[in-house]
Amino acid sequence: MTRSRPEFEAAIERDRAWLGLDWALKEKQSERLAHYAARDRLIASWRKRPRSCRPSRGRRR
Repeated sequence: MTRSRPEFEAAIERDRAWLGLDWALKEKQSERLAHYAARDRLIASWRKRPRSCRPSRGRRR
């Protein structure tokens, strides 16, 4: 699925420059789908663990 157009990307780059923002790494969200899938697998693996073995989220009982 392609929703972005080159003219939209150019406008975003102009806006970033105007704001003084410069990122070395520029990725489209659609290029990160593998990252999202890996995150989902990791979260699913946490849910399979007993509650006492899950990573802490900073809360204490």
